[in-house]
Amino acid sequence: MTNSTQPVDLDAVRETVESGEVTKHRAEDQLIELCAEVEQLRETHAKLRALYDRNIGSLVDQLDEAHEQLDTVTAERDRLQAAHDVTSTYLDEVIGKFKLDEDAGTNAILDDPEVTAAYDALDDLLREKWRTLRAEQAADAGEATR
Repeated sequence: MTNSTQPVDLDAVRETVESGEVTKHRAEDQLIELCAEVEQLRETHAKLRALYDRNIGSLVDQLDEAHEQLDTVTAERDRLQAAHDVTSTYLDEVIGKFKLDEDAGTNAILDDPEVTAAYDALDDLLREKWRTLRAEQAADAGEATR
């Protein structure tokens, strides 16, 4: 039989048979070898086709996953941009409510009850926190001297 790495030359087989150099039996052997080679090529093709199909399927799955991730990232980016826009607008409004009183040379709060109330609440919280911290420091210092 022929080595599978060396294909049988059909033209050479035909010439050999036509010239009468080989018997009909030898020609049949060569035909069987050719059929075996064709079958081996079909099997190799089927294996390669299956591998190709698996790889394509895997790539399609990866592409779908990448699209889903892109959609998620895009939605998150849009959400963050919307939050940024709202925050930026709010800060612009708050900053607009504070302006420098150039005549007096000090920062003045416009007569907006919401801003004044928020400022007062924040000031009260800061003062309370300051008192608490000072009391804790005094207590710690008292324990350290004992």
